[in-house]
Amino acid sequence: MRLALLNSQRNFPNKAYWFSLSIGLLLLTLGFTVPYLNSQRAFLGGDINDGFYQFTLQAAEAFQRSPLEAIQLIFQSLTQDYNRLFSLPLIPLILGFGNSYLAYVISLAIVYLLPFCLTIGAIATTLIPVYPKAVFASTTLIAALFTPNWITLLQGYPDISAALMVVLSIWVALQGVDRQFTWLLTDRWQVPLLGFLFGIGILLRRHFAYAIVAILGAMVIHTAVIFVLEFHRSPRIAWKHLLSFLIRISLVIATSLITLLLLAWDFTIRAFTENYVSLYDSWSRPIGDVFQFYGELYGWLVWLVVLAGFIVGVLTQVLSTPAALFISSFGLISILTWLFRLRYIETYYALHFAPFALLGFAAFTWTILLSLRGKKRLLILALLSILVSWNAIVSITPLSTSNSPFRPLFAAAYPPPIRQNYENVLQVMNFLRQTVPDGEPIFVIYTGHLPMHLILAAERAIYGDTGRQLNMKQGSPTDSDGFYPIEELLEAKYVVLTQPFIGWNEPEQQAIHAVHTAFAEGWEFTEDFAPLPQQFDLQNGVTTTIYQRIRPTSPDRAVRLLHALQTQVNKPLGMQPNWIALDQQSVAKHPTKQRRYNLETASSSAEQPSRQTFLYVGNLAEKNGVKGRVVMPSECGGADLEFVALSEQGQAVARSGAIQFTETAPLRLELDGLDAAYLALEVSQTAASSTESGQCSLRINNLVVSSQ
Repeated sequence: MRLALLNSQRNFPNKAYWFSLSIGLLLLTLGFTVPYLNSQRAFLGGDINDGFYQFTLQAAEAFQRSPLEAIQLIFQSLTQDYNRLFSLPLIPLILGFGNSYLAYVISLAIVYLLPFCLTIGAIATTLIPVYPKAVFASTTLIAALFTPNWITLLQGYPDISAALMVVLSIWVALQGVDRQFTWLLTDRWQVPLLGFLFGIGILLRRHFAYAIVAILGAMVIHTAVIFVLEFHRSPRIAWKHLLSFLIRISLVIATSLITLLLLAWDFTIRAFTENYVSLYDSWSRPIGDVFQFYGELYGWLVWLVVLAGFIVGVLTQVLSTPAALFISSFGLISILTWLFRLRYIETYYALHFAPFALLGFAAFTWTILLSLRGKKRLLILALLSILVSWNAIVSITPLSTSNSPFRPLFAAAYPPPIRQNYENVLQVMNFLRQTVPDGEPIFVIYTGHLPMHLILAAERAIYGDTGRQLNMKQGSPTDSDGFYPIEELLEAKYVVLTQPFIGWNEPEQQAIHAVHTAFAEGWEFTEDFAPLPQQFDLQNGVTTTIYQRIRPTSPDRAVRLLHALQTQVNKPLGMQPNWIALDQQSVAKHPTKQRRYNLETASSSAEQPSRQTFLYVGNLAEKNGVKGRVVMPSECGGADLEFVALSEQGQAVARSGAIQFTETAPLRLELDGLDAAYLALEVSQTAASSTESGQCSLRINNLVVSSQ
């Protein structure tokens, strides 16, 4: 009887089977999304991510005007880190269901999550080679009931699109695998399809490149096992098969690279040249925090069931050993990568572990079903059903607020977001609109209580996209991809300070915390601002104060602010530019990888000559060379450039002497004996009196300071 079960032939499901399964999945989709989204009271774009939602709406609007325009919009976005490719198959559903956030989430579920669940079910029929109809349906339903997959969707993230490419890749790689170890990718169609899926998965969401690496690692482990087994029988044949496999896997990698380069050349080159691990180092958390987060996200009981599923399933011979090795290797590599290498904490990163967790849970379920009899089997299966159902309830409903010590055994709580100080945030937003009606720049000092995007989301919620008027800026919230927001603070006419400061990883948020401290403690820089009398209570001891600029900030005071911030932070920031502009309207751009900058001055006139200052904050040696090209438009009557060595207090300690320019010419200069903290470039310019516009704006291109 046992052998008959294990060797049963797979049957193709009939139409009634597919219809029933499809209806069940659609009802689950509506059951998860409609009550959840209708229960939340929060700001879309503030408490809930709406960037990808807006991408989808823009693509749908472009499609209504012209399908070609929509395709062009999506294709052009492929150069960006966050592109619109995922939105392409969503367009018909958005046009049919409407452009609400609910329609967007349901569309994501139908297009990506349900196929993801179905693919997990298909993989399960290889892992558990018995009763294919029942295995497929039960595993698909288990996948659809696991709430971590839904939480990411309900938060507006389309990462499930890339996760779908990952599970499709696993399914393709396992085709031809049965109970005996066999060589992978023996059918020709597998190679190009697998490479294409790899490329699209990375393009949809960049961090799934690590999932692709995990798949390749699982393939290597599988290949090592079969090579050893075959080597004992025939070394010559083993080496021949290994060489053939290496050629196939090389073609897979080549196909994925070609896919990426053809669709997104700039994105691909940047992915290979940018050190993203270093750039996002501030997002990494201690190993213990990562272990706890992902453990509690699924619930520790689920992880116990998953591990037991693979171990007991292999020992009882219910599972296909090659498939179990492949999937568990994939899961182990993914877990080790996130636990020890990346250490990022977000719900959408949990999708990297979803195939391993879902298939392990299904493996345990079917191992119990096939290995036990009588009341024991019924009891354990009933407990598993209760676990899945209870996790779904406590994870996304208000029942999840229990403080029981047993709470971590079940899935983590992500109930519908309800902002208690909703009206208070609206008060701050409306006050800013009334106080700053002309679009003057407002700098919002970051804190988790009231970040800039929350105020902007409140404005959009009340006035819509067409009624927005607030012009807001804020510094980067993290250090590894952060910078000192000197230019933004100098430009700001108003500053929003919310106390106390709160971050999600404060040791890696020191730069923006230092800016918060500057205003909270009244550093010298804040003397150029005055607090408005109105204060706003955001509840629970959180208050917001608005500061208004009363005078321009002098260059030397700006230098002292920078030095004070650097002293408090005491570490390099990942995206700090070498040049910053100390005057409004002047611009310092960093367009190249060679640390060359383009500086552009604000306009001046014949009647009002200007003197503008740029500050070099990079490393200075005793002897430095300066190279660049001064571009003198015909509207300019002339310009004097002078380099000034500055102390930490912004005082001049040495000057190069003025260099006169009356036309476009190279800039070359050697600066010797510098004993300074910073280097300033002062530009004095005037417009030619004969020009029609009477305005002059000077450019200095490819400016670089290097040690000699």
